[in-house]
Amino acid sequence: MKMKKIILTLLVLLFILNLIRGDSTATTTTTCNRDYECGNYPYAACNGGLNLGYGIVYNSNIDKLIVSGKYNSSDSGPFGYPYIFNLDTKSTNGSGSGEATIEIKNKIYGEILNNGGGFTTFYKIYQYAPIHNYLYITFYQSGSNIFAIYDQTTSSIKQVLNIWGVPFTIGFNKDESKTVYGEYGIFLINGIPSQKSDFSNSTLLYKNQITNAIILQDNDIYISTYDGKFYLGSTNCRNCSSDKLKLLFTDNNSTTNSGFFKINDMIYYSNENGIRAFSINNSSSTMAPIILTNDSISSMTTDGKNIYYIITGSTGSSFTNNAVVKSISILKGSGGSGSGSGSGSGSGSGSGSGSGSGSGSGSGSGSGSGSGSGSGSGSGSGSGSGGNSKPMVIYTPKSNNQCQCAVGFKGDKCETCDGKTLWNNGIPLCTPIDNETGYPKTCFTPQDCSTSQFVFCNGTCSCLPGFTQSKNDCICSNPGSVIWTNGYPTCFVDPN
Repeated sequence: MKMKKIILTLLVLLFILNLIRGDSTATTTTTCNRDYECGNYPYAACNGGLNLGYGIVYNSNIDKLIVSGKYNSSDSGPFGYPYIFNLDTKSTNGSGSGEATIEIKNKIYGEILNNGGGFTTFYKIYQYAPIHNYLYITFYQSGSNIFAIYDQTTSSIKQVLNIWGVPFTIGFNKDESKTVYGEYGIFLINGIPSQKSDFSNSTLLYKNQITNAIILQDNDIYISTYDGKFYLGSTNCRNCSSDKLKLLFTDNNSTTNSGFFKINDMIYYSNENGIRAFSINNSSSTMAPIILTNDSISSMTTDGKNIYYIITGSTGSSFTNNAVVKSISILKGSGGSGSGSGSGSGSGSGSGSGSGSGSGSGSGSGSGSGSGSGSGSGSGSGSGSGGNSKPMVIYTPKSNNQCQCAVGFKGDKCETCDGKTLWNNGIPLCTPIDNETGYPKTCFTPQDCSTSQFVFCNGTCSCLPGFTQSKNDCICSNPGSVIWTNGYPTCFVDPN
């Protein structure tokens, strides 16, 4: 009997304790629909709709897509961290419960969303190297892009290169032993880049050529340009002029590029006008491209069988609203080639005078058979889109109905900050304190750093030129003296 009373008493105490705790565990254990259910907004919010980021890549190691995104709060705009997601490539029926499954893998750290110096925002997923497991991403920082490697194990970011106003493109071969990239010229790296010196030690292949997309396959380089031209080059060229590139194809409506890859003899490219393709074997500068879809494309990738792409939607900062992920099969044939001249249909059959056989390009093979009247021989070519499916929605972004703390905060109600709280547009950021300097690791203004007159903030706290870092301050070391000119301090050291 006493034991029953003890158990009953413990249960009552546990119930009272839970009442006292209230919704304090909502951020970690409770699903939600509105921000108020998660505790104290803006320290915590309920994830609303997901804004997909730019860039989509295929991870052949696990047969999944990699995408990025940031959730809205349920009642406001983007909130919290950007995330890296794994997305299944398959959908049951392309809508509703049949859509592909998405899974949060990692947070993306490093954003500084202030209105001043040091502004840094995640921009896009750039490339994925499955052998090295390098996920290349870019950040936008105060007028330049930062090309970086994202470590998916530690969620850490390693800056590789600053891109200052340069039309930068990059591609590597299948075994990841070589890389080509475009700046003001086309360059070759042996291996794939992991640090800035890899670019410094690169070899110039073609001078002054500007690209908006680039592919490397064996020793062949395929590029797209801002005037809608597609060229073939070689890694064997050294310091060549751009007229050594071979023109393959022209599409005057393709002055931008959001995706670019080659499968068999077909080149696929995308932009706001849709996805287009042409055969490198049957191309000419006057041929029209094959149209796969007219969807406006923000980014695309392939697993060799299907194309996966994110439609543009409406854009906000580095993320898209109302964007969805779709798939479409690659072309089954690019037309047959044989003797005679004629045009091939999508299944890859060409008609013309003479006879012969050929194979179609794409993931499948087409047969070319020439039939008709007349005599003589020549080359037959055809292009078509036969056999490829219509676009299918595989994922529509939506809430995961989970609570999320504001960046850097933790605890049951997301109100604990082990550092300094900064504010921007009514949203808090908790940044840790650097143990060596005593300064916060992120700052919005110099006042966030200290009261010292010799500190400035450019996203991080630093000393003015000539001043020396000390704990919680910047000083003009002996035997220097501070000289003020038009309100600006200089640490002057008499050389005598």
